[in-house]
Amino acid sequence: MAVPDNFIVRLRHEVAEYKDTFSLAQDGDAFARWALAFVHDLSGDDAYNQCDTLGKGDSGLDGYLLDPEAEIFYLSQSKFSADQSTLIDPEPLRVFVGILDMLQNPKACETRGQKIMQIGQAFREALASGCRPVLQYFIYGRISDESEREIRARAGNHPLRPEIEFWTPEKFYREYLNKEESKDLEGTTIKLRMVENQYFVVDGPSVEGISSALVANLDGANLAEQAEGHMPRIVAANIRYHLGHQNRVNQQIRRTLDDESQRKGFWYYNNGITIVCDSFSVDRETCEIALTNPQIVNGCQTVTALINKRDKLGGAILPIAARIISRTPGELGTTQLLKIAEHTNSQSPVKQEDLKSNDPIQVRLQVYFANLPTPWFYERKRREWHSLSPAQRSRFTLARRITKEDVGQRWRAFDGHPAEAVSDKEEMFSPPLYGEIYREDRDVRLYLLAYVWYEDFWHLLDKPNEGIRVKLLPSFNERLLNRVLRCKKLWVMHCVFAMKVMLRQYYAEMDGERADRIIEIMRKDPRQFDGGRKIVLRAFKQWADAIGDDADMRVALKDVDAARKWEDNLLDHLEMYENISLPKLS
Repeated sequence: MAVPDNFIVRLRHEVAEYKDTFSLAQDGDAFARWALAFVHDLSGDDAYNQCDTLGKGDSGLDGYLLDPEAEIFYLSQSKFSADQSTLIDPEPLRVFVGILDMLQNPKACETRGQKIMQIGQAFREALASGCRPVLQYFIYGRISDESEREIRARAGNHPLRPEIEFWTPEKFYREYLNKEESKDLEGTTIKLRMVENQYFVVDGPSVEGISSALVANLDGANLAEQAEGHMPRIVAANIRYHLGHQNRVNQQIRRTLDDESQRKGFWYYNNGITIVCDSFSVDRETCEIALTNPQIVNGCQTVTALINKRDKLGGAILPIAARIISRTPGELGTTQLLKIAEHTNSQSPVKQEDLKSNDPIQVRLQVYFANLPTPWFYERKRREWHSLSPAQRSRFTLARRITKEDVGQRWRAFDGHPAEAVSDKEEMFSPPLYGEIYREDRDVRLYLLAYVWYEDFWHLLDKPNEGIRVKLLPSFNERLLNRVLRCKKLWVMHCVFAMKVMLRQYYAEMDGERADRIIEIMRKDPRQFDGGRKIVLRAFKQWADAIGDDADMRVALKDVDAARKWEDNLLDHLEMYENISLPKLS
């Protein structure tokens, strides 16, 4: 079965979302979690936990899952290539069969750390209770028929005779089709009321997989009522479903519905919805459209907001613009459903940060950064750097290019909110937070100071800097490094805040002149701040020891209280190591 390009786009988009959501360092790490969640219908957090092995020393184990009802213990290995057509090296796949021997051997597990010991114990208990092992290979790429036969033969010769499953893009797509068909409203017809028969049939070009289409103004209250009665199956094909009430777009929709004066203009402000169905028919007498197996593929946030605010509508008519498309039966129709869902949700959306790109404060910040003695290019519009002429770029270097999003996140961490700097990124460009972060009366060198410390701690984790890292904190071993890399961005944000606390203790409150001097020292000889970095890392290590080796560091760092605990630890260490000093700024 050929895999449509739009499914590949969707797969890679969801993998990228996992990488961003869980602050993962590698695409392959995100793919391992996405695949386990997709195949076994797990939540993102559950998949993350079931993939949280140790990297080195885990014999290629990327994920595990016990299904007690099916009496199966799944062990998974994942391979993610740059392109789905890439042939995967079969050797690690062959070796993975040996995971069965390791997990059955308690002594072998002991040499590989606490996490593998726990998995091994669970595996042995599962076998004793009658469970059978299944090895799942999640592959974004290709595996040759010869390699597949060899791996199956090797597994067949193993005493446990594990079942082998190869999940390639083709199999992921087949599974998607199965899930789509089983979760929708097949065989169900619902009726949606129009506003005064306001509709027209679209006389468009012939497209395989699409039979007909119309555009109508639907009654918002009736739409909410009907959709609520068929949730979540009516949005089964929507690639994002509902993004939560705290999502910026959802908040804006809800505010508009709350305000009667704004509600009157809702039709003008809202993009409307798109519904794909098996068939539809119009009854002009009742002003209704009957839709069989309707799927809201775009506009889920609008519909969910209508459901939650239906009481605000009262008896008033709230028209909602809707495109209704009927698809043909079979695979062609399903492919078009997928295409429509993907394209209507990915057509260069205008983000809140884009809307602020021409805000006067952003324009002035760009000028201030450019007028520094060492000029920086403050990118207030997406891809603005690429629009500059060679002459314009000559004032800067690529290393002195900084985006308004990076400035906002680094500053928020520096200002005492490292967890929120990552988790609430979208909120930075909405009031009241926007006015707190981007201020004309704040010296831009303070923004730059937060940025410089972020870059410093980020690159401290790079492989070439291992010697520096261990010199600063001898107990910063590979095990601790692997835990940090799984939540790298969160960890670095906390280091930025901790360094701000350190600087405040030595230099009192920061101003532009002090920030400028620190930046200059960091550029010429960052070792002069090794004393401060040592204290920051010691404070981190004390916190890490307190949460325990088995704790999920990412979850712990998302706790807003983590920053306060780091601060307390840092102040304690400053009292213990009074001989540590920072350079004078005079």
